[in-house]
Amino acid sequence: DRLIVERLLMPVLENEFSLPDKKQRPDVHHGLIQRLYLKAEEAKIDLTRNETVIVSFFDLGEDQEGTSIEGEIEISRHQLEQLCAPLLDKCIALCEEAINGARTSESGLDRILLVGGPTQMPIVRKRLQDRFDAKMEHSFDPLTIVAQGAAIHAASVEKLSQKIATPAAARDVNIVLAHESVSSTLQCPVDGRIVDDCHLGIEIRIDAESGHWTSGWIAPSADGTFELMLSLLEGKTCRFWLHARDPQGRTLAISPDSLTIRHGLTMSAPPLPFTISTEIVKQDGSTELEPMFRRGTALPNEATKTFRANKTIRPRHEDYIAIKIWSGEALNDPEANDLAGNLLIKGEQLSRSIIEGSEIEVTVSIDSSRRMQVIAFLPKLNAHFSEDLYCPQRDEEDYSELAQQVPDQIESHFDRLNELEAILDDGDFEAITQVDRLRQQIENLDSEVESQSGVLVDYDPDRAQRIVSEARDIRSSLAKLENKANTRANTSVQLKEIQETRPQTQQLVESFGTTLEKKELSVLDRELERAQHKDDERSLRKVAEGFSNLHYRILFRQDWFWSEQFKKLRGMNYTSPAVAKELVAKGDEAQRRGRAQELKEVVSELWKLLPKDEADTDRKKVMQAGLRRH
Repeated sequence: DRLIVERLLMPVLENEFSLPDKKQRPDVHHGLIQRLYLKAEEAKIDLTRNETVIVSFFDLGEDQEGTSIEGEIEISRHQLEQLCAPLLDKCIALCEEAINGARTSESGLDRILLVGGPTQMPIVRKRLQDRFDAKMEHSFDPLTIVAQGAAIHAASVEKLSQKIATPAAARDVNIVLAHESVSSTLQCPVDGRIVDDCHLGIEIRIDAESGHWTSGWIAPSADGTFELMLSLLEGKTCRFWLHARDPQGRTLAISPDSLTIRHGLTMSAPPLPFTISTEIVKQDGSTELEPMFRRGTALPNEATKTFRANKTIRPRHEDYIAIKIWSGEALNDPEANDLAGNLLIKGEQLSRSIIEGSEIEVTVSIDSSRRMQVIAFLPKLNAHFSEDLYCPQRDEEDYSELAQQVPDQIESHFDRLNELEAILDDGDFEAITQVDRLRQQIENLDSEVESQSGVLVDYDPDRAQRIVSEARDIRSSLAKLENKANTRANTSVQLKEIQETRPQTQQLVESFGTTLEKKELSVLDRELERAQHKDDERSLRKVAEGFSNLHYRILFRQDWFWSEQFKKLRGMNYTSPAVAKELVAKGDEAQRRGRAQELKEVVSELWKLLPKDEADTDRKKVMQAGLRRH
């Protein structure tokens, strides 16, 4: 992972962004490296089954110039194997050392047991097979075999009771604590008992070493027992200090004086094997997934996020808001994942309307068996809606049945690829290469499906699983390419918009702008140049908004602008003609008397009466996601 970060990822990022300096800002640099390690690990795992992988960056923060660190880097299995070569040499040497240390020979090996995720890499297995002519043991899961061994060992170890130290003085306090050393939840119960006979009046306090939590002084019950719910920090090992005092408030020595609990995975808390997300609608009408639980989250667990209603629904109407829950990693292409189910908030269930933009709190709880409960709470209506769902693992799916759908998916993949190819810039050689590679991948899958027709469904479920997984990977790759193409198209739109507004804005600034606004224009020009150089769509959008805001801020101060707008609005059609007629008369009067402020108010009210574009407000009603970001 470190080599992937240092030799493949960092050189590209350093060339494109002004990254935080390791010496001047070590904390920021360290945080960036840690996030890159996660990306490297994901790429390494994906390269186990793919020849190439695209590493996408959307959550690395900003560089020293305030530019979001975003982009994509392609890594091939060949590059990974080149990086691994020295490490594999060491691995083979250690194997030889182990064989010699056991006073045996290579011919004495019955089998090679694969332990740990990296043993799934094709190059690792090939090197082992080439060096040691022994059978590879595939019947155990390399990822869980260590945990199985640890559990078997733990079952044979006698549990030791906690030693109680002898008090150093007569009034020292001795307690016995009971708690888990590892908790899968952020709230961990702790039970305690004062073992001294004279415990009346003694109070106990427990403080987190980090300062994030304290129990305050509590009085144990008559039998000297107490119970607390300690608050942990996510993914951290938390130390807590214990304190005691007598009825007069004097501090007493206490034993033990501390306890430690780690938040993380326990043997009874399996990790979530896939990401659980809620589908949301973006501003452009497309959809994406907002993760509720990331893959690897300890179970059981619960998460709450706040969204906004994407449309208005009224009581006793046959309409609904759909809260769609998906499992899978293709966050920018919801349908490339598995639908766990929907929670529908129906109009017939409502006593009052849900207005577009209203807050909706979505809570998803999931247990160790992957049973989920989805609860939607509407604060303005003080109403709850819930649905129970179950999210099966991929290995529980009927791949033979799913494989029958792949031919139709392949046809759709070809159509999407042709549409994508039509909009690509001829000079974008990288994207064209990716399209060519993806087309070859689809053609290979198509050939395999045709050759296995009939046999696939009935006799070879393993091959069916591989074909279904390949079709999903292709869909995810297509979505990434489409997203990249759309981003570039948006960049062109933003540039065109800036080119149209920039001269007008400059003229307004020179004629009517303040000194501060002239400086603002200069800053926008510099940001535009930097955004164009880095081909940064997000920065270009911000620059376009900056030019637009500056443009209209100056215009709105000019009386002639409002007169021109009023003149245009006089002949328009309105949703309420009678009200508009009164406003026009009022505007005429204001213009005749030279009341500029009153004319502005009239124009603003007339704008509100203009008919909305029905194409923008008409929403799809067949299971479209009903949420957008808060």
